[in-house]
Amino acid sequence: MSFIHLFMLCFLAVTGIAFTFIKPRIIFFACIFSLMAFNDYIGGLPSSVMNIGGHLFYAADFFLVLLYVAVIRGLWKRDLEFKLDRPVFAIIVVFIAYGILSMVIGAYHHYIYNDIIGDFRRYYYYPLAIFIPMLLLQDSRDIQIVEKAVFVAAPIICVFGFFRIITGQTYFPEVHANPYDQFRAMGFHDYIILIFAICLAMGKTVLRNGKDTLSKAYLLLLPPFVIASNFRIAWALLIMGPLAMLFLLRSKGISSQPLRRTLLLSVLVVILIGGAAKISGSATYQALETRVVDQVLNYTFEESQRDYLWEEVLTKWQVVPWMGIGLGKNVTYVTRSFDGEWVVAQAGSLHNSYLELALKTGIIGLALFLLLQGMLIIRCLKASRQAKLHLPFALAGIVLVISMLIQTGIQPFLTEPNSVVLIYLVIGSILSLSHLKLNHELEGTMR
Repeated sequence: MSFIHLFMLCFLAVTGIAFTFIKPRIIFFACIFSLMAFNDYIGGLPSSVMNIGGHLFYAADFFLVLLYVAVIRGLWKRDLEFKLDRPVFAIIVVFIAYGILSMVIGAYHHYIYNDIIGDFRRYYYYPLAIFIPMLLLQDSRDIQIVEKAVFVAAPIICVFGFFRIITGQTYFPEVHANPYDQFRAMGFHDYIILIFAICLAMGKTVLRNGKDTLSKAYLLLLPPFVIASNFRIAWALLIMGPLAMLFLLRSKGISSQPLRRTLLLSVLVVILIGGAAKISGSATYQALETRVVDQVLNYTFEESQRDYLWEEVLTKWQVVPWMGIGLGKNVTYVTRSFDGEWVVAQAGSLHNSYLELALKTGIIGLALFLLLQGMLIIRCLKASRQAKLHLPFALAGIVLVISMLIQTGIQPFLTEPNSVVLIYLVIGSILSLSHLKLNHELEGTMR
């Protein structure tokens, strides 16, 4: 048993004993902050994944157990009110029922049991986390605590990223033997959190008429770290996310005038840091420049790994397009090895969860997933009208959902438990705005 495993077991034991004294909301804040700030060390790396009976358990699974126990305890002691968003609940019930049917199809085809359960857990069990904050959060001040958690987690992520930049160690070091073969200052989970923090800072800067010094500092400091993540989709989302936030603010009749100078200064900071890194001959800059040239300017999709893999998936999907081939199916495909030979490989990830859902659950399953995400965006927009104080959080959360949907088509975002659970916990926090008790003292400070 590794130190991480021992730590998790001790954490569960201590938390279980402390349940009598700790309010359920405190457990929620601790879990959501941990998932945001420390995914590097409680994330998907092999050292932090526990194998129990052949099933892989991630930090998110243990946190969900704690949170569900907290909800049951609160309902039992009548400390919590039972509130659910009925339209979302209805869609999730249908969504899960179809997931059970897809499990049956997978079992009928004799797929590996653990793979069937793993697929169901990722796509159908984790969305239930939406209802946890809707039950645990009781006051609008609770959202303020979540916002502070985002703003504290962001610099922690940057510290980890900065350490990798100056030491040359890449994220997922066990995957890339050469530190600068495909340098990553952070994983895709982390830069999504940074983009969320950037959008939240934009909203707070506008709402406070440019007088929020901390938010303006985040707008200057966080973008360079997103760029240093060295993910192409991160660079795209760094542009699309703030643009979407500006659009949402404008749709609410809020002027972006207080943001313009800070955003221009942010671009200038990125240019200056990039120029200084180039002049100094930084290895990190060379890795970023190489990736831009090879994987952006000169990139061709044809004969890439994704090309071979997705072509094979589409071929298999056409056999059973409506219902899919069932959960738990592992995909093999023919591709070229590094020495140019044709080999048969097994896909650890399809790098496109839409294709994976279409293959395993068919058009119907994919349509239900997209319907659920569309409903969540609509309900988040509705919740954003409830409290002006938390409008930045609600709008930034909508950008987070949109970023997740874009990311899902490029990276295996929905296969990373900690990322998926965190996203749904944030969405549930936004939906809770519809019933939270407003704190009028806080509302008054914004007038």
